[in-house]
Amino acid sequence: MSANWDSYMEERRLEFSDKDHPIWKQKWVLARPNWAHWLAQDESGVWWAYETEPNMSHNGWYENEVGNCMRVFKEMPSTLWQFTLMHLEPK
Repeated sequence: MSANWDSYMEERRLEFSDKDHPIWKQKWVLARPNWAHWLAQDESGVWWAYETEPNMSHNGWYENEVGNCMRVFKEMPSTLWQFTLMHLEPK
């Protein structure tokens, strides 16, 4: 991959981790379960909370057979869903 592509994808990843983004303020902060330590969006636009770090599949994420997972909210589908996995600070 080119350096330009890597730079572009890093910028997109940072957009998803921006704590001032409306996702965090309007939806996630209210919907986040106490046990959730990870957040990720799948290809269809659904955001999921995970207790342990999830694994990536061809169109989303799945729990690694330990811990909880829960659908939190849905937005428009994203072609950059692979870059949405975020580790969260304890609540």
